[in-house]
Amino acid sequence: LNKRWFKIDSYISFPTDGLNLSSYMHHKKNENGVHDPQLYDLSSVIIHKGTLENGHYICYVRRKNQWYKCDDTLVTKATRREVVECKAYVLFYVRRTLQSSSSSNGCISVSKGISSTSKKKTANLSAAS
Repeated sequence: LNKRWFKIDSYISFPTDGLNLSSYMHHKKNENGVHDPQLYDLSSVIIHKGTLENGHYICYVRRKNQWYKCDDTLVTKATRREVVECKAYVLFYVRRTLQSSSSSNGCISVSKGISSTSKKKTANLSAAS
């Protein structure tokens, strides 16, 4: 490996809730003539332990308001503090308006028309609880 390359292993602070990207995005006004804030909530974080040559990835994911640490096949509960104190490699955010339309199990319910040869059926697609 070229010795000029090195892994940046610095801590950065990041919000878990309400990341406001309104000033960085173009969006339409709502029916009241006001721009809705473009708010995002953290849904998962990937961290990398190791060097450029080798290492290990760990992921923190949030379901509802509970954080989980995924380390290969081992999944354990994690605290918000543990998440915000980690050295993040990749951050994933979800737009808040999409979360508000989610069902109680954290998945978005979708209704879709399915056509068959004899009649049209409507299926309700949602994740099992």
